[in-house]
Amino acid sequence: EDLHARRHFGVDATSAFLHVPELEEVYVEPPAEWLAERKAAGLPTNVKWRMLKMLYGRRIAPQRWTSWFAQRLKEQDMEQCAAAPQFFVGDQVCLEAHMDDIHGTGEDGPALRLLEELSKKVRVS
Repeated sequence: EDLHARRHFGVDATSAFLHVPELEEVYVEPPAEWLAERKAAGLPTNVKWRMLKMLYGRRIAPQRWTSWFAQRLKEQDMEQCAAAPQFFVGDQVCLEAHMDDIHGTGEDGPALRLLEELSKKVRVS
């Protein structure tokens, strides 16, 4: 086997929870800087922001991220391991998703295609 044809990769999902749609009505206080700009513009400051994505600090956020990200991998024909659901196997690629850290290996072509498709849906570094 030509080890140079295999790619080992590590990816970090940037602001992972903020990718996941919020399913409940959650409101937060806007940042003070934003309120100050509104006040300077003569606009009302008695406003709240409704969260459209999961907010860090919510107990349900890690579970929702894990499910949401698993679905993104399944959309790329990755199969999730039933016994150890953090592991996924696809076309000549396997990976482990531990919250927002993804580590994997695979043939260059399939691994690069997977990473390219994932980067369309998840901000990564």
